[in-house]
Amino acid sequence: MENVAGKFVTAWAEFQTFDYSVLFPADHLYAKFAHPAVPFGLVVFYLLFSNTIFDVVRKVFDLQPKGAFIQPLTTLHSLALAIYSGWTCYNAWAIVVPYALEKGFYVAMCDVSGELWTAKGLGWWVTHFYLSKYWEFLDTWIIVMKGRKPIWLQTYHHAGVVLLMW
Repeated sequence: MENVAGKFVTAWAEFQTFDYSVLFPADHLYAKFAHPAVPFGLVVFYLLFSNTIFDVVRKVFDLQPKGAFIQPLTTLHSLALAIYSGWTCYNAWAIVVPYALEKGFYVAMCDVSGELWTAKGLGWWVTHFYLSKYWEFLDTWIIVMKGRKPIWLQTYHHAGVVLLMW
């Protein structure tokens, strides 16, 4: 197996110039989200424009907090995220726990060889979990469409998690 450790950014100077396409097949959807400009750009857009855009949406469509659109959207969104998160957690731990028991906690967490990430399939689970963090921007947008102002923690939690998961 190829050692993937050499493919990762090893110094701050490489951050902008690193070829992030080596982490994913070039034609793969995930590759579009690998470059740092994507999470940083979308988080800045989310922080600057979410309140304005979705406040306008609420007013233009006359959305009511407990109306026929917002309440079912809230319920469906929360249910879908709970099911998805449980499914992802179960499958990721089903890969990590046996590997950690066999190789040790440190080897599992550092994964220098890339075995856990590639051969065991954890990379697939972590990558789509990262992409799901963009979907969670909807939490804030629902609050704004209900006519309420999201609390600081709500807004910055979603922005920060996208960056941390990237």
